Amino acid sequence: HDMHEDHPGEWPLIRIERDYNRIVRNYVRAVSKPLSKDFKTSEEHDKAIFERVRHGGLKAMTIKCIDRLHNMLTMGGSHDKVVRKVNQTITYVLPMSVECDTLTQELMDATSEQSRKFRLSSSVYR
Repeated sequence: HDMHEDHPGEWPLIRIERDYNRIVRNYVRAVSKPLSKDFKTSEEHDKAIFERVRHGGLKAMTIKCIDRLHNMLTMGGSHDKVVRKVNQTITYVLPMSVECDTLTQELMDATSEQSRKFRLSSSVYR
């Protein structure tokens, strides 16, 4: 899904379906972010991202949990980006991980580590 998000011209969903299959295409779409320009606020965008994942079903939610754990373990970027990812993880991904029984403890540990590493206080959490 990162290739589709980062290089949509080279990796459109039609190519993913052609090169792999419709099932893979559907999962890639489910875990890929909708365009942020289509939303008034970042909160609306976040909600839409994770509604799309949930609509993709249990496997899409599992894929998103795995992807987010990887993101949390390799986090870089600005303080604002880290705060947003930590907040998304707490608000959306952790509940999903409990629901699909996937990587909950690992996500909690990684989120806690990012919070310590970037010195985020509890006031940054929604």
